[in-house]
Amino acid sequence: TIVDAVTGAVTMGQFADDVLRSRMQTLLASFGPSEVIYEGGANGASRTLISLLKSSCPHNTTFKSVQPVEMFPKSFAIDPNDRRMLERVKSGVHPWDSDEALK
Repeated sequence: TIVDAVTGAVTMGQFADDVLRSRMQTLLASFGPSEVIYEGGANGASRTLISLLKSSCPHNTTFKSVQPVEMFPKSFAIDPNDRRMLERVKSGVHPWDSDEALK
């Protein structure tokens, strides 16, 4: 997936590549990304792919590995006392109520 933040364009696709990963190199050369986010972990991007990304992108490109599922632990949940202070009294909207948000 390629996101152009300036124009708001999102391009998604997939392709079969050769052993030299020529299409991936062409894609990276065409777009010159400023940031590359790839899946980490045991089933994520291989070392070969990460090496290719780093060698094919501009020198100032930022690389970030993310896990397939990222979430905050319960210790980061908002305190109930703070939540009451932040809720809008008259609107009936409670953005901190996960059960309400999932309805």
